[in-house]
Amino acid sequence: PRLCLPAPEAVPTEKDAECRKIVAKVEVQDAQREAEAALAEKDSELRQLRQLVADQDAQREAEVDFATSALREKLGDAEKQLAEKGAELEKAEAKLVERGEQLEKVEREFKESIEKTAKSIQARIAKT
Repeated sequence: PRLCLPAPEAVPTEKDAECRKIVAKVEVQDAQREAEAALAEKDSELRQLRQLVADQDAQREAEVDFATSALREKLGDAEKQLAEKGAELEKAEAKLVERGEQLEKVEREFKESIEKTAKSIQARIAKT
């Protein structure tokens, strides 16, 4: 830029004015190139950040899918165990009902036996 500047004692010429215009134009172009380079760098950084966010989102999604799958498996196991325990409970209930019926039968038979014995004793007493 100093090449176009006249010496302080010299009177500026038309050629000097044209030179200053060219220098100003070149400086503007340089500033534009620097701004474009800075913009390209920021654009690259933005793309990298977007990719990082996308990668992190994909990783989180994979982790959530894995955890969900593990929880579903545990839930399936728990449901299976619950069904097994329910079946065991039904069997135990059936046995309990069966034993209750057996107990009622034994009680009835015992009562009938006592009644027969009582009648037999009464009959013997009546004979004497």
